Amino acid sequence: MPYIDLPGSAMKRGFRLSRAAANRPYREWTDEGPQQPSMDAGYSPVDDKRAKREAAIVVQRWYRRQLLKFATFGPVIFTRRDGKLADFGSLSFLGGTRIAYYIRISDTTSSAMLSHFLEKYWRLPRPDVLISVTGSAASLQLTSQLQRVFDRGLASAAAMTNAWIFTGGTDSGVMKLVGEAMHKYGLVDVPVVGVAPWGAIAGRKELSDKKGQTIEVMYGKTGMDTVGRLNPYHTHQILVDAPDGGSEATAWGSEIGLRSRLERTYAISKGVPVVQLVIQGGLGTLDTCIASAELGSPLLILADSGGAATAIAQFCTGGESGGGV
Repeated sequence: MPYIDLPGSAMKRGFRLSRAAANRPYREWTDEGPQQPSMDAGYSPVDDKRAKREAAIVVQRWYRRQLLKFATFGPVIFTRRDGKLADFGSLSFLGGTRIAYYIRISDTTSSAMLSHFLEKYWRLPRPDVLISVTGSAASLQLTSQLQRVFDRGLASAAAMTNAWIFTGGTDSGVMKLVGEAMHKYGLVDVPVVGVAPWGAIAGRKELSDKKGQTIEVMYGKTGMDTVGRLNPYHTHQILVDAPDGGSEATAWGSEIGLRSRLERTYAISKGVPVVQLVIQGGLGTLDTCIASAELGSPLLILADSGGAATAIAQFCTGGESGGGV
């Protein structure tokens, strides 16, 4: 069956038309390359329009099938690391005043399929920019001036650019900083998506084997772990189930691969600019920054926050302190 050289998305997706449509192309591929049919072969502009219309119908049908698949089945398309269906549902924080949606998926999940899930099942509108925040996951102390600069700058950028924000999702370090900044400025409609390691999450037993239920998160109750708590001001949580997910000591960092692939999918396949915001951090933060720079993503450094952020700023300024964002 011959391929048709079509403009736009039909050509990019490589759709094949029916043989009937292939007999009426405005340009047909042969061994010598694309050839323009001659008028003697019975070709007319009407046939050209008909072929384009049929190609558009093929694209539209494909898109509707994809939309229906993810909107209807959504989470059951994905699996956990052990091959069982993904766990998913909603999390109720602070006595029900904050609701977040979560899904537990394998670290080998396709980033392209995950992006479809975010947009078609969770119904997040595609962003104009993706702000990826990285840095210290431990206790983070900023001066009052830096705190104001960060809160105001992040809130303004998110509100004005139709942005998504990606973080590590937990209630500590830069992740907590981001969540509290969004809460402080009342930006409840800005998607703040956490990508966290399943094996390090506090209270994961309560989230396991759930299929659509709402789980009340109460970290203060007796017996609950005190580390790896999820931040209540994130709107969505992607919990990455890796092979070493059963050990908290080795689980941290197991989510980085999927998060990087997802950001790369949006940057390359969907044309969404990705901005890396760096606050403090260690060696892992430096690795993340290198990967972002190789992708061509700009880095925004909070230079006086310490750690990796200050080291990067000093390197870029020839050994002098960056002195700001």
